[in-house]
Amino acid sequence: MARALILEKGKVVPKYIFPDTLLAAIASNPAHPVNAALSDNDVYKWAPKAPTRLFYCRADDQVVYTNSVLADSVMRSPGSVDIQSADLNPNFDHGQCIQPALLSTILFFSFYQTTPTGTEDGLPELPVYMYPNPASGSFTLEGLPPQSRVHLTDLSGRLLRRIPAGEGAQAISLSGLNRGMYLVRVLSSAGVWTGKLVVE
Repeated sequence: MARALILEKGKVVPKYIFPDTLLAAIASNPAHPVNAALSDNDVYKWAPKAPTRLFYCRADDQVVYTNSVLADSVMRSPGSVDIQSADLNPNFDHGQCIQPALLSTILFFSFYQTTPTGTEDGLPELPVYMYPNPASGSFTLEGLPPQSRVHLTDLSGRLLRRIPAGEGAQAISLSGLNRGMYLVRVLSSAGVWTGKLVVE
């Protein structure tokens, strides 16, 4: 099927599988069974509670980029606080977009892996939450215990900033930091926490 589409149309685009009459009927009739099935399977009308990224390439010839842009705007309205859509390359088609989308997704999930620190000094790991990530300008730490300290280091372990922090949530400025990956470390008598932060 893919080979036939390439020979006839020059690319693999799902809509070319269907007769033009069917496509016209779907486009002109909101009550068409295909449209009803799509409505039943709507994936936009909910607010993600976890950080969410929607990666796309504007020139994608198989999945229109407006899917991601629409999902971004609709999911924000019910109160999602950490959702972003990102155009990875405005000139890439579907096939070209696969690699940067996959790499961006892997990198995104790696930001939320924390370095286990529960055995260090016999202290437990704190339930700290960091967002947004990637960040620019500032980021926020939630779940900070009283009288905690925040250390910001580069990946070599060089301490760049030492910040006293209060209980609960605190916004931390990123002014003066170059783009790249950093380690954020929270220390207190109640426990410790370490996470990766990407500065854009």
